[in-house]
Amino acid sequence: MKRFIVIAILGLLLASCKKFSKPTVLQELITASVNGTGFTINQQMGYARSRLPNDTTEYFTLFGQDPSANYMGISLQSKHSLTTGVYKQTADSSTLLTIVFQQPGNYQYSTVYSVSDPSSITITSIDSTSIKGTFSAILYDNGDPALDTKTLTNGTFIISNP
Repeated sequence: MKRFIVIAILGLLLASCKKFSKPTVLQELITASVNGTGFTINQQMGYARSRLPNDTTEYFTLFGQDPSANYMGISLQSKHSLTTGVYKQTADSSTLLTIVFQQPGNYQYSTVYSVSDPSSITITSIDSTSIKGTFSAILYDNGDPALDTKTLTNGTFIISNP
């Protein structure tokens, strides 16, 4: 008798449950070639796009790693609203750009600002729910221009919350 009551209660509970729609999935992805080797960064992702109250500076950060624990991060800070276009770090710091790459057991390579620095991010589309673009950079061992470099090419990123 107890079994029948438990089954009946479970049946009523299941019949009265609301159907939930499939949750919206946030897509976060970075791809790039570093010294000719391709990487797809799509695990342990983090993303932020924000503006502080009473401040015109807009911040965009995306980072993550691939299955082999290769880490890549992109950070863009602009004193103006982010729109489509090319962003390079400026001498007056109105635009700050940082791109970082690190392989397990190796030093971190990152961008270093200089007047001749070719590092850039191009935002190809942006709205309230997504941001897409491309990037390229010269990365320096431990951020030191006197040390070894890596060339980052064919970089793409996508953040989408459909």
